[in-house]
Amino acid sequence: MAIIPESEWRVQPWKNGGGITREILRWPDNDDYDVRVSLADVTKNGPFSQFPGYKRFLVWIGPNPIDLILGRAIHSLTTPNATMEINGMPDLRGVLPAGPTRLLNLFVKDGAYDYGHNVPVKPVRFAFVSSRLEANVFDPPERITDRCLWIA
Repeated sequence: MAIIPESEWRVQPWKNGGGITREILRWPDNDDYDVRVSLADVTKNGPFSQFPGYKRFLVWIGPNPIDLILGRAIHSLTTPNATMEINGMPDLRGVLPAGPTRLLNLFVKDGAYDYGHNVPVKPVRFAFVSSRLEANVFDPPERITDRCLWIA
């Protein structure tokens, strides 16, 4: 197992220029990636970037709640590890009722990998344990028992 230390996370602007994210992992490491994991600082209300051809999995890290607005639906992330899964193209907006927050983002190219959130039921290649802000890469895949965001 290799832990990806926070000092190696790549700080970069959001695709739409509306904020900053820390890219934790990209497989393969090029613009046509299959998987990308990042930790986004959400500091103001506004639109989220679109990622056509990808599934997007959002995990609330905190400290403040966020309301994610998709059409007329409002999905509030207010508790540790609260999640939302969407395709990469919707017109998603974030509203911060109590101030800045952080979201863990997982982008998976349609059909490229299995992924999920909770205790994985099969061996995994990557796991992010949000309670410790710890990113782990496993080679070969391993079984883990922590509640996490995972890629298999």
